[in-house]
Parts: sequence; C-alpha cells; structure tokens
Amino acid sequence: MAHYKLALSIIKYSIFWTILLFITAMYFPNSLNISERVSLWILELVSIIVVILNYEKWKQLLISIPIGIVLLILLILLFDS
Repeated sequence: MAHYKLALSIIKYSIFWTILLFITAMYFPNSLNISERVSLWILELVSIIVVILNYEKWKQLLISIPIGIVLLILLILLFDS
C-alpha cells in the first residue's frame, strides 16, 4: 500500500510541476505580457515554497521535477501548431 501512495504522490507532484512550468514559461510571457525574468522569479518562489512546505517529501519532489519537464515537452509537441 505504501508503494501505491508513493506512486500517486509522484504523479500528483509531476502534474503540479507541469502546470507550473507551463504557466510560467508559456502563459505569463505570451498572454499576460509579463517579462520572462518576472516569470522566472515566480517559478523560483513557488518552487521554494512548495519544497519548504513539503520538506519531508523532498525525494518525491526531486523525482517528479524531471517527469514534469518531460510531460511539458510532450504537451508542447502535441498541442503546438
């Protein structure tokens, strides 16, 4: 049962990182005309807050970041026209 919860947690954090990366890399600069530097700061601040709040799960967070990046790349490739 513990492995099931671990897998769900990694999937949940991967989806979170995917959405966060999409919002800060694609949505803010293109749609809201926020500079890329401000968007990067937003990404860093949210990432630091998430790591601080979930410090006990730091291994799951580190595993889910590359998975989230891969999911974002797949989304961009699938839906970019």
